[in-house]
Amino acid sequence: MLAGVVATAIIVGSGPAWSKGSRSKDGASALWIAADRVVGFVPFTVSLYGKVPGSAEPARLELCRDVVIQADFANPRAGADDPMTGRTDRNSAPAGPPEPLCSPGTLMRTQDGFNYTHEMRFDRPGTYRVRLTMVDATGHRAISNAVQVNAL
Repeated sequence: MLAGVVATAIIVGSGPAWSKGSRSKDGASALWIAADRVVGFVPFTVSLYGKVPGSAEPARLELCRDVVIQADFANPRAGADDPMTGRTDRNSAPAGPPEPLCSPGTLMRTQDGFNYTHEMRFDRPGTYRVRLTMVDATGHRAISNAVQVNAL
């Protein structure tokens, strides 16, 4: 029974995450990603599609991520005091090049604004937060809500 629930969460959560130009209560320049969580097995790519209304082209529109630090309540000795950290059989992950923090994406002009597409690849397991950031020509910055990405 549990496997069916997990599979449903993965199928529902890994669908396309659409970003709307605004929510009515946030004003015209707000960004909103309409997804709660994305789950996948590494390596996988998260694609984000959306629309920026208006005629002014954004100076910068990026999809950015940061790693979520999770507290391990089951093991209060996490960190340098953890006896498992020194074991080589527990730290055997290859130390590849760092994954990029932001992805610039693609803008395409339309009659009523701009459509954009972003893709971000996840090669390492972990829990991440993904946000869309837009800076206009005047320097005004808009940041979307955070979407959790669980890379298994």
